[in-house]
Amino acid sequence: MRYLLLLIALMLSAPCVRAQDGAAWWGVVEAAGSAELWTPADMTNNQALWFDMADLDTMWSDTNGTVAATNGGVCARIDDKSGNGINVYQNTGAKQPTVTTGGLLFDGTDDWFESTASFTAQFFLSYVKGGTAKNWMGMFTATTSECILGGSGDLLPFSGGTVWVNGVTSTTYNANTSFLWGLQRPTASNKERVLGVEYNSRKSSRAWPGYIGEVLCLTASPTLEIRNKLEGYLAWKWDKINGDTVLVTGLPSAHPYKSAAPTQ
Repeated sequence: MRYLLLLIALMLSAPCVRAQDGAAWWGVVEAAGSAELWTPADMTNNQALWFDMADLDTMWSDTNGTVAATNGGVCARIDDKSGNGINVYQNTGAKQPTVTTGGLLFDGTDDWFESTASFTAQFFLSYVKGGTAKNWMGMFTATTSECILGGSGDLLPFSGGTVWVNGVTSTTYNANTSFLWGLQRPTASNKERVLGVEYNSRKSSRAWPGYIGEVLCLTASPTLEIRNKLEGYLAWKWDKINGDTVLVTGLPSAHPYKSAAPTQ
């Protein structure tokens, strides 16, 4: 009886989390007695926005944020985890991406989100799985023709700056492959507000084809230490979610988080 009561007490004290809650997942992968794993929540400044499509507590099937999104259903709203309130919305059902365990699946035709407010950012880092390369596909774009992250069969940005894949300077990727996609811009801009498609066209030739799992934007250039931690966090987290090793394998051999996830 004593053991039964103890089991009941443990069950009642355990946090109740949704199956795809990214924060809860990151906690349960810790080994007993190990150091706390580092996440972007441990950053003290420079966060512009943070979309975590592994965290169902931040995704909704309605734009008012009253009906929770579910795996296999659509997403009409993503809440910003940075605390800055840069949420994104899509009112039209046919243009809402699908919730999956591997991130939000964009149809490559007309799935996209838009924020009611622009934000300032200089550094972008994301986990994505791109489908077939398309003409000037957009991931983050502005309210003009500027394409923050996009490309013509590659990953060259309209806005200028340095682009890298899996921690290495590069403008190419293999179709249907998971990768970390980053951009360091020369200066910050306050125009960004659209996710999933090049803003002006919003047509099939310029829509993101594939998955977007997580997006992090900073108002200023991060230190090398912070950039490495962000890359390590995304690589280890999304490889675990996907049951894969492609992201960690893709990190440079000298990367500080090649063999283990970052800790606090």
